[in-house]
Amino acid sequence: MTGAAEPAGSHVYVYGFARAGGGTPPPAIGDGVVPDAPVQLLPVGGLSAIVSVFPAGTALHEFGQGDEERAKSCAVAHHRVLEALAGRFPLAPSKFGTVLRSLDDLNALMQRNAAALRETLDHVAGCREWGLKLFGDPSIFRAMAQSGPALTSLQEELASASSGKAYFIRKKLQSGVEAETQRMLTDCAIEVHQRLASAARESAHIRSAPAVQRGCSGTVMLLNTAYLVEKSREAQFHEALTEMRGAFAEKGLSDALTGPWPPYNFVSLQAGGTDRV
Repeated sequence: MTGAAEPAGSHVYVYGFARAGGGTPPPAIGDGVVPDAPVQLLPVGGLSAIVSVFPAGTALHEFGQGDEERAKSCAVAHHRVLEALAGRFPLAPSKFGTVLRSLDDLNALMQRNAAALRETLDHVAGCREWGLKLFGDPSIFRAMAQSGPALTSLQEELASASSGKAYFIRKKLQSGVEAETQRMLTDCAIEVHQRLASAARESAHIRSAPAVQRGCSGTVMLLNTAYLVEKSREAQFHEALTEMRGAFAEKGLSDALTGPWPPYNFVSLQAGGTDRV
């Protein structure tokens, strides 16, 4: 490995990996996760690791273990480093809190997984991650289900039923309303996802509409998805979301869009591809 010499008894905090020239200096991004350990780009075989080298004696609480506020601060610092570099070259983020015993271990990891890392970096090149959470109110959909055509025959049957038979029809109608509510919520989630996915290179962490408990009120999350979107298609992605918002506003759907982010959810550094460090 070329680059900074390894101090005796040092560990390595890994922010991620990049396709960057050897020795390319990082921009001025302030402190990283580890105090007094500058962020470096260390080259290995045409790739670079984004790291901070720090003394092995540094206490683990420095990375937020056992201290919620410190953990949040470290997570923000981890993201800030990646965000500062993401506009300069393709990068593959590492999981927050990734630490290796030495630069030799880092060198071995990158040499062993060089092909997979290059493939990942090629895949995310020119893209940014956007996250979407979609929410709906089951009570609104339940009201639509009760008056919808799918249950018309049961409603008519109930109106003319004897008191004894009406009890069983009401039970059947209640089950039908819940099933129809679930179907409509799921269909909305699928439609939104398919529309947005058509403008993305890839999507991850898809959740269909959850099972809605009988009588549930208030909003529930219908979709929680990350989209890997090419920068050249971001306008198309946002236009698709705007169209979806207009189409579903009357049904009480709402969403929370986050990003752009480095491609956190589209990098797999684990067994079978690369090892999670």
